[in-house]
Amino acid sequence: MCFKHILQIKKALGISSIISNEYQWLQKGNDNEPGTQIDFIIDRNDNFINILELKYYDALFEITKNYTQKLNEKVHISNKKTE
Repeated sequence: MCFKHILQIKKALGISSIISNEYQWLQKGNDNEPGTQIDFIIDRNDNFINILELKYYDALFEITKNYTQKLNEKVHISNKKTE
């Protein structure tokens, strides 16, 4: 769904004038490392990367300490694999 609305997402983030590439990232897990997925990445020409975690809920969603740790682990794994 997000790939159909890239222009609207970039506008909402205030980065609509910045050239970028958008994609998702998936690392399959194995016996040595866990797998992970990043839903939406905006790789910008101004040397910044926006990483978006996308969820749909019809109620309030709370970002807990445990959920924050999972997000940080996703970023760590993706950084390690894409260096």
